[in-house]
Amino acid sequence: MLHSYATNQSAAATVMAGDMILTSTSKFCYLGSYPSNTVAMDDDITARIAKGCSALGGHQHRLWCKHGVSLKTKVEVYRAVVLTTLLFGSECWTLYRKHIKQLEQFHMRFLRKIAGIRWQDCVSNTRLLEMCGISGIEAFLLQSQFRCVGHIVRMPDFRIPKQAFFGQLASGCRLQGGPV
Repeated sequence: MLHSYATNQSAAATVMAGDMILTSTSKFCYLGSYPSNTVAMDDDITARIAKGCSALGGHQHRLWCKHGVSLKTKVEVYRAVVLTTLLFGSECWTLYRKHIKQLEQFHMRFLRKIAGIRWQDCVSNTRLLEMCGISGIEAFLLQSQFRCVGHIVRMPDFRIPKQAFFGQLASGCRLQGGPV
């Protein structure tokens, strides 16, 4: 039986399961994501970029550094292995512009590495994307979010995700001022 007792009017609560007090944490890893009590995406984005780097590192000497492998093949492996690792769970992300910039920097940095382009070569990002035949990271994010919304819209009305997506508050209002 769970009981919740507020401690000194603070945001933290003491949760008891039977006679045992459960400790609270500010963040934890759940299914590869890092939900936190601040609802910030910084830790999640950093973890996704680290996992994308490790997915790239596994193919470093076998694929990325080989001159006999075509750029098209390298980009397809990058799309299949690295981008899927990087953007796992992105359907439900709410990102700020700084997060998109971080993901875009990762994307461009490793596309340049795959294509063998150094920063001294003065190749623009749009030219690099054209050479590789791939789109920017923001397009991938929008595509995954639109795909998820499409699934939710086609669901029957009794499904909980559709009710939550189209739900409205019965009462109450947002506090005056900007969002928290």
